[in-house]
Amino acid sequence: MTQKETRPEILQPSAYSLRFMPQRLTRAIDWHGHLSFAAWLVELMEPKSIVELGVFRGDSLSTFSQAVKECKVNCEITGVDTWGGDDTTGRYNEEVYHDLKDFFATNFPSTTLFRGLFDDALSTFEDNSIEILHIDGCHHYEAVKHDFETWLPKLSKDKGVVLFHDISVAIEGFGAKQYWNEIKDSYPSFSFSHSNGLGVLLVGRNQVKALAELTQDAQALDYARAIFELSGSRFHHLAKEKWWRDEANKHAESLSYTTEQLGANLSNMVSEHVANYLNNMDLTASLPTVEAPKSIIKRIADKF
Repeated sequence: MTQKETRPEILQPSAYSLRFMPQRLTRAIDWHGHLSFAAWLVELMEPKSIVELGVFRGDSLSTFSQAVKECKVNCEITGVDTWGGDDTTGRYNEEVYHDLKDFFATNFPSTTLFRGLFDDALSTFEDNSIEILHIDGCHHYEAVKHDFETWLPKLSKDKGVVLFHDISVAIEGFGAKQYWNEIKDSYPSFSFSHSNGLGVLLVGRNQVKALAELTQDAQALDYARAIFELSGSRFHHLAKEKWWRDEANKHAESLSYTTEQLGANLSNMVSEHVANYLNNMDLTASLPTVEAPKSIIKRIADKF
C-alpha cells in the first residue's frame, strides 16, 4: 500500500465491533445490516443517553442495550412505541409487545420501554440530554419531519447524533428518503444505502474524530460502508436461517401432533367397531372351532 493509500482511522474498527453478535435477531430483518455499526457507534461515543422512536420487535434497541452493557457504558436507554403499528409498517398484535417486554426484562432490565406516542414521551427528557436519537417510527414525510423537529431540542448540543432509518426506501407512503435529502446538508452527515438505508446526522458541535472524518473523507466513508455492510449482512442471513429453522420445527411439531391424533382417532374407531361387532354377534356357536377367531378378524377387516 502506497503512502497515498494510507488507511484512515475508521478502516481499523475494533475487534469488538467486528465480532459483535447480537442477542436478538427476529424476522424484522430491515435493520440487521446496521447492527455492527450501531455497536461500534456505542463503543465509539460512550453515550449517556439513547432514545429510539419506533421499536417494533426491538432488534436495534437490543443491540444498543447489549453494546452498552458489554462496553460498560453508563447510559440510559429508552425505546418509545405504541406497539400497534401503522399504515407504513402494518398492524401487529399484542404478542409483539409481550415478547419484547419479556426479552428485555430478562436480558436488559435497565432499558426502559415507553408505551405511547412519541409526543407523549417528550416531557420525560430534559433539553440537551439525548446523545443518540434513532428515528424509525411512522415513515410518512410529515411524521419523520415532525419527529426530528420536536425532538431536536432534546438532543445534546455537544455530541448529539440522529439516525434516520429507511432513507433508501422509495415506495408510496415512505417519506424518510425525501426528508433526509432535505435535512442532510444542514449538518455534517453521512449515510449507508444497504438495509433500507441509514442516515447519520451529526447535530452536536463536538463529535468524535472518526465520525467527523466520515463526513469529510470520501475514501474513509467508502471503506466504512463496505466494512459495515459486509459485517452486518451475516445477521440478515442468520435471522433468515433461524426463521426457517423455527418454521420447520413448528411444522414438524404440528405434523407429529396430527399423526398422533390420527393414530388415536383410528385406534378409537377400530375399538368402537370391534366392540359393536362383538356385541351384535353370537360367539357361543363359534367357540368350539379353532377357525372362529380368524373368521371374526377377517370379517372385521373386510369392513375397512
